[in-house]
Amino acid sequence: MSDDAKKKLPIRTVAVVLVMLLVEGAAIVGIMTMFGGPSEVVAQPGLFGEAASPELQPIEIQLLQERLTNNASGRIFIYDTEIQIVTQERHREAVQNVMDNRMASIRTGISKIFAAAEHSYYAEPGLETLTRQVTEFLHSIFPEDGEGEEMVTGVLIPKCMGFPADY
Repeated sequence: MSDDAKKKLPIRTVAVVLVMLLVEGAAIVGIMTMFGGPSEVVAQPGLFGEAASPELQPIEIQLLQERLTNNASGRIFIYDTEIQIVTQERHREAVQNVMDNRMASIRTGISKIFAAAEHSYYAEPGLETLTRQVTEFLHSIFPEDGEGEEMVTGVLIPKCMGFPADY
């Protein structure tokens, strides 16, 4: 075999491969258009609260605003804390009644949670561990409504600023 035969470009093979790619691409496009496009997405009304009844709207109620102490690290810290609870408008009166009747128990339980908390809990960006512990405690204080739902649906800790007590 001569060197010219080895260097010659196989044009017929390249043309066959290109034709096969074009036919394959056309087949894929044809099949996709035959089955149609994606189905339209429609939001359910009331899913995000825009059309829900007023009694189901979430509300925030201030539960407590105190200075709580913690000495789990061996040094006493005072945490200026505010805690809000999230409930529905229809539960406002029942939640307020429980708060009026059981506030000493609520304050004691939350004080115990904050006093026993590890120092690292206060360093979490969203105070997730403290929020979870307070939520679990409040579920034991606030009863379920008649439908089996928790009256307190969430806990917010918008303020929890700590400083050492010995400076």
